[in-house]
Amino acid sequence: MKPTLGPKTGGATRAARFGQRALRVLLLANDRSDERALHAAMASEILIRDVVVARDPDELLATLTSPDVDIVYISLAAEVEDTVDMITAIKTAPGTATVPAVVMSPSGDPTTTHRLYQQGANTVLRKSENPADYVAAVRASFHFWTNVAIVPPRVA
Repeated sequence: MKPTLGPKTGGATRAARFGQRALRVLLLANDRSDERALHAAMASEILIRDVVVARDPDELLATLTSPDVDIVYISLAAEVEDTVDMITAIKTAPGTATVPAVVMSPSGDPTTTHRLYQQGANTVLRKSENPADYVAAVRASFHFWTNVAIVPPRVA
């Protein structure tokens, strides 16, 4: 995906973490609708260098060795245990420990949600059946993590 510049967003928070460089997004999704929603949500937000899609946990783990992942989205269409393991891997890897990890869940199961937050998920989004609402939720979370939230600097 070529970098695309959308409306001017950001400010001091984004500049402090990301500067003006293009962002790299990592998505673990074995559901193409999640991939489409993520691309639609980010199409006009900010400068994005690329969206890397991993289809299974092994691909995600291989991608985590890259030092320039800025935000990770995980679709809970994957197995719950795999998702919990992925959050653990992201949050224990030195290069990605402070990278925001967003989980997209088809249900609001409190037990699963609790486990995800315990392992370090930064946000758990409920997947809406309505595609427009789903895209809006992903867009809002992406905007929050890249323009509003103050996140610690990445540890190399």
